[in-house]
Amino acid sequence: MTAAVPAALDARSIIVDLLQCGHDVQFRVRGDSMHPVIRSEDVVHVEAGRVVRIGDVVLTLADCGLT
Repeated sequence: MTAAVPAALDARSIIVDLLQCGHDVQFRVRGDSMHPVIRSEDVVHVEAGRVVRIGDVVLTLADCGLT
């Protein structure tokens, strides 16, 4: 019997795998921790391998998930 995996875990794994392979990704965010810059239900575009500059908003993989 295969255990069901929550959709959020599947999405996180797919996003991480795609970025590690050098692909850009787009996805809908949940939560308002970046409000007013990014709001819950906004679609964000993440560029893989881009040099981070001052003022950039970055995506981080933390123990609690993507943040």
